[in-house]
Amino acid sequence: MNPNEIGRTVAHAKIYRSEQIAKIIRKNRIQIGMITASAKEAQQAE
Repeated sequence: MNPNEIGRTVAHAKIYRSEQIAKIIRKNRIQIGMITASAKEAQQAE
């Protein structure tokens, strides 16, 4: 993850650190979300 991207808003969606996801979901009562990765990063995941 590029640390320079954290906090940016892209297409009305704010970029958060993955470590923050659980807290944000609970706080905002989110029921559905979207997690994305670049093609290069997705290919490296095992």
